[in-house]
Amino acid sequence: MAKIFKHADLIPEKTESFRIERLALDKLAKAFKNDEDVVIYFKPVIYAPKWGKDIAPDIIWFKNGVGAVLIEVKAWDFKFLRNCTVERGRLKHIPSGKTFSNPLYEVRRFLEGLMDLGGKPLGWVFFLPNLSYRDYFLLPKEIKNFLPKERVIFQEDYSATTSKELIREKIFGSLAEFYEKIPQEVINENLKKLKKILFPYLEIPQSENILDEVQEQLLYALTKGHKIVRGGPGSGKTVTLLGKAIHEALKSHLSERKTSILFLTYTNALVSKIRRDLEEIVHKRELPHEILDLIKVRTLHSYAGSVLKQLAPNIRTKEPLETLLGLLKEKDIPEEFKVDVLLVDETQDFRLPWFELIHKLKKENSIIAFGVDETQRIYEDTNWKWKDTGFDARGRTIILRKIYRSSGKILDTAIEFLKRDPVLIRQLKELDNYWLDKVEKVSPFEGRVEVRITEKPYIETANLLKDLLKRYRPGEILVLTPTNWDKFNDFLNKKFPNLINTDKKDLATDKVNITTYFSSKGLEAKATIIVGFDKLFNWKDQRAETLRRLRRVGFVALTRGQKEVYVIGTEEKGALKELVEILNTQKVENQSHL
Repeated sequence: MAKIFKHADLIPEKTESFRIERLALDKLAKAFKNDEDVVIYFKPVIYAPKWGKDIAPDIIWFKNGVGAVLIEVKAWDFKFLRNCTVERGRLKHIPSGKTFSNPLYEVRRFLEGLMDLGGKPLGWVFFLPNLSYRDYFLLPKEIKNFLPKERVIFQEDYSATTSKELIREKIFGSLAEFYEKIPQEVINENLKKLKKILFPYLEIPQSENILDEVQEQLLYALTKGHKIVRGGPGSGKTVTLLGKAIHEALKSHLSERKTSILFLTYTNALVSKIRRDLEEIVHKRELPHEILDLIKVRTLHSYAGSVLKQLAPNIRTKEPLETLLGLLKEKDIPEEFKVDVLLVDETQDFRLPWFELIHKLKKENSIIAFGVDETQRIYEDTNWKWKDTGFDARGRTIILRKIYRSSGKILDTAIEFLKRDPVLIRQLKELDNYWLDKVEKVSPFEGRVEVRITEKPYIETANLLKDLLKRYRPGEILVLTPTNWDKFNDFLNKKFPNLINTDKKDLATDKVNITTYFSSKGLEAKATIIVGFDKLFNWKDQRAETLRRLRRVGFVALTRGQKEVYVIGTEEKGALKELVEILNTQKVENQSHL
């Protein structure tokens, strides 16, 4: 729960001003009740050494790794503001002659009084509980410029069912610009200085939220155009897109303004997972369940099939996407299929012509967010560059460096496996925001990777599975094979009746799921068993680019496990031999550090 910090000698006042300040405090506390690393400083009095005097904003909100927000609480209503004007950057109430400073100036003044910061992780927000959205839009333009609506929490925002999300939006949104312009390490360093001044004796813990600070910043910052969200496996690309879908659906629900939201991904298994994840977020955040009806989750191919059926109902084809792209050279997509918010996951697996459909789906003011990780580009004909897609990546790419899924030892092993191909690494370094050497691991010294070489891989897998089921629930275990191994699947089904799921289109939460390396994209499990890794490179096509693509497939398989990864093969050769060498090198390095 957020910490409420106030001076012990604070005396409550029986005034309207103090009443609405307490109301703002209560709303903030509820909005951030699950954020243990948030501190809300009520009626602070802070000594500014630069000026030799105290500074006293109404409320300061502070979150580790994110920033601080100055909150000004005013009892201003429509009648008051209608009789105001703006003179020399200050708000002037004409009947009384009183003037009020611009909040942006107050932020700068506050910072200057405390310290000299190059990157200023400080925002501001107005709480105006006596002003409605409707009345705001009736105010003169100069007053609206003084009180930009994205920085104001209005009367309607105090609704008991929705205020939490709207307040979070305004708070995080006021800080979003810093994360697009200033390196994270600069922000972190300045936050340490700011924290020492604001809370010199207060320890602020880390929290476990649905979204981390960078992800939530991005969610609120993207209000038009497109963004590219790049990060490694388990960095939260999909989670960020999920948060954006929920956020836009909630805004649509509250405003009663119809917003079309489409979430596109690559496989049916991911469609099922994303739908489950959306339901979980709505449940955790205690949001209206109806907002789920506003979000369509589809594969690109199935959505293309729906459009094709409308455009050309008599055409029958096994390739709906390619057929539709052919038709779109002469026709446009019906308006009913165009969307206001388009979220595209696993974009690295798209072929270049498919972006033509993305362009056709957007409206003039559509919001588009792409989730992409080129280290997981595992399909043929996908070696495009952003400049060729019609979506410029320059200045529009956000990198997520923190890896949440795989423990440090698992991730280190997978990255070293990729680095065995120097040409592949050179190609990845040519990208904006190359991340492999700058990754931040949540648990750097945890995790287990073990290789088992045996003449009987089926029996070895069964024995290992039996052991894992003592520590994990069935749905927390994932078994991966190079291709569809029907005999292997039948063997495990007989050994573990009613505990095995081989349906790649619909993963089970109460069974051990078996799928292929390729189909495991986007999936995760506490423990992963990878069978047949020695056969990873056993393809007829032995061209360097094909082997490079298969190496990425191996990287995908290795990074599905969160805590334990077991790799089983019959011979120490090919990819499995490389993995053994990597683990032996790591073992020697670890011993040398003891």
